[in-house]
Amino acid sequence: MTSRPSHCPGRTDPGGNLSSDELARTLVENLPALNSLDDTAAFFGRTTRTMRSWVSRGLMRVIRPCGGNPMVPRGEIERVLREGAK
Repeated sequence: MTSRPSHCPGRTDPGGNLSSDELARTLVENLPALNSLDDTAAFFGRTTRTMRSWVSRGLMRVIRPCGGNPMVPRGEIERVLREGAK
C-alpha cells in the first residue's frame, strides 16, 4: 500500500476556514503539471481501476508519453473538478 500524496484531499484544513471550492483550488494549484493515474486516483479518493474506466469512457483525457504510462495533466483534473465526473 502506498502512502497518500501530500496534495490528497483527504487531508483536513488546519485552519478549518476554507470553503470547499477554495480548498479544492488550493489543492489543485499544488499538484505537479503531470500526474500518474495512481496519484490522480488518490487525489479523487477513487481507485486506479476507476481512473482507467474514466479514461476508456472518455470522461478524463490523458497524455501517453514515450514510456507509455498514462499521465493526467493538472488542467484535466481541474476540468473534472469543475464539470464533475458522471
